[in-house]
Amino acid sequence: MRRNFVLGSVGLIVVFGLLAFGLVRSALRGRIDDALEARADAELELFDRSYRLELLEFAEQVRDRAGTRGVIQLFAVRDAAERRARAHAAANGIGDWFRDPSRSGKLGRPDVVVITDETGTVVARDADPNRMHGQKLSKALPKLREVLSEGRVETDVWADEAQAMTTQQLAMAPIRDERGKILGALVVGYGITDGALAKHAEWLDRGVAVVEDGRLVATSLSKAAATDLEKALASEPIAQRLSLAHRGGRSRFELTLGGTPHLVTATHLPGSETRAVTALLLVDRARAESLLGVAGLIWPLTAALAVVAAIFGWIMANRVLLPVAKMEEGLLGIINGDVEQRIVVDDPDLGGLAYRINQLVSVFVGEGEPAKAPDQGTWKRLDEDLSRAPTEASRTASSPTDPIDDPDLSRHLAAEPEDDYLARVYAEYASAKRAVGEDMGQITEEKFRERLRASARSLAERHGCPVRFVVESSEGRIILRPALVRDLDA
Repeated sequence: MRRNFVLGSVGLIVVFGLLAFGLVRSALRGRIDDALEARADAELELFDRSYRLELLEFAEQVRDRAGTRGVIQLFAVRDAAERRARAHAAANGIGDWFRDPSRSGKLGRPDVVVITDETGTVVARDADPNRMHGQKLSKALPKLREVLSEGRVETDVWADEAQAMTTQQLAMAPIRDERGKILGALVVGYGITDGALAKHAEWLDRGVAVVEDGRLVATSLSKAAATDLEKALASEPIAQRLSLAHRGGRSRFELTLGGTPHLVTATHLPGSETRAVTALLLVDRARAESLLGVAGLIWPLTAALAVVAAIFGWIMANRVLLPVAKMEEGLLGIINGDVEQRIVVDDPDLGGLAYRINQLVSVFVGEGEPAKAPDQGTWKRLDEDLSRAPTEASRTASSPTDPIDDPDLSRHLAAEPEDDYLARVYAEYASAKRAVGEDMGQITEEKFRERLRASARSLAERHGCPVRFVVESSEGRIILRPALVRDLDA
């Protein structure tokens, strides 16, 4: 039974631990998911605005370079070869200008600088005067046609596999003469590279990737994560989500990249209206869900509480079950015929029950008090003080345990209210006990009163009149001697 008591206590602690773990983890996960989605939306908006701001700054720089005298005057040259040479030199100069940090060249040297005529045909580019010469660039770039026809500054994304040109972020501005006539266009492009995205990823504290037509263009992710992302892009469900994002919406999904779950938010890349280019912001869920580790603290706490519950349960089981077992053993002896036996339990709570059982047995065998006094503990001593077994001499002579039948004492006790009487007797008894070097142990005034009343009722039935007790000293012992309270007026 003690084992069941302990196992039950430990089982309750473990069940509560499981419930607490589940509830706390579920609540934390819900809050983390909500926070991740809200933060992903905010960071995507921030990325969109910052990227557009960079494009505007980039486009303004291209507009500024397109309006320089050297660029405008090259169109006044009639000789085609000379114009081509001057255009090549101007394109190189513009590339150097963008690279120079003292002149706002924070983006570095462009990957491509192209000067076209009014039809969108390449006059020359930087680095190599022969490369791209005569190419009808307006066919590949719809936005360039708008630049030449409407005179607006535009941005777009472009890639040319034939020229081994990686995906470029372009800015295009018209070249005008003094009267405002459009002479051609200046096209400047920067490759969308891993390094370029790493800058955005650093201040966003998020992974960033750019995808074009289901192909990974650049990413700030690790090599392993990038490989997994390329494989995922080939799946039909992801392609559908990217298509939705390209059409102007936002798509959110989860991918496992590099062995770590990521929350991916996709949107159309600003400045790439004519091409299916998508920007991805990737959040490492494992990093974001590190707070879930707090829920894991419940397990060591549960284990500690289970140990405490086991120890406490064992102690309490012993404290309750051992006295109960002793009472059961005593009752068994009485049932088997040992009517002289009395139950002795030195326990403040169960001692009263044992005393009542002893009283019940005494009534059944015709005795007013237990025939055999307990032999240990403070409750035993109280029972002895209430009723001591008479000696052979006291059977014929007056004994200190015989009731006092004194009219004067009877009147005095009868006149005293019961509560006052009980309080006085308890105080006198405790004082007398301390005087002879004994203590009251665990006997409280309430328990003392209960026993005094019970003994008084038992003696009253024997003597036919009320009984009260007085504190006396006999043979070096403090006793509670009964006194008869007769109706003297009768």
